[in-house]
Parts: sequence; C-alpha cells; structure tokens
Amino acid sequence: MRDGLGDDYFMVFSPKGAILRGFDHESPMSPWQRDPIAVWPGVLDGVPEAFASFLTEPAFSMGDRTFCIWREPSDEHW
Repeated sequence: MRDGLGDDYFMVFSPKGAILRGFDHESPMSPWQRDPIAVWPGVLDGVPEAFASFLTEPAFSMGDRTFCIWREPSDEHW
C-alpha cells in the first residue's frame, strides 16, 4: 500500500507467519530524521530467520523503514 504522499507499508503472509513493514515520512523515527540516514535502532532487531528473504527483497526497500512487526505461527493461537 502506498498513499501517494510518501508513506507505505508492505505485508507478506506465508505458512511461516506474517510480517509487515512500513514507512511514515513524518515520524520522528524516519531514517531521514537521523544523521547519517539510518533505520531507527531496534526496528529490525529480532526479525526471525524465517523472514530473512523479506529483509533483503529489493521490492521492500528496508532502508526506509519506521516500523517492522511480525508474527510466527504457534500451536496455541495460529
């Protein structure tokens, strides 16, 4: 989803779970608010190995991220 104003999000659903990453250009966590430009510390920490290909997929440009959340299947809730 792109809103046409510079914000976006992408989500992937798979048997391994779901992962969502997005960008809010007005957020204080925007990489463009930092010098040097960089993803906010911790945003991508802990992303499971199951989603490693999502982090490197060129279509998802992880350099411009203000949030990234995921959920892996569990026997209890999935």
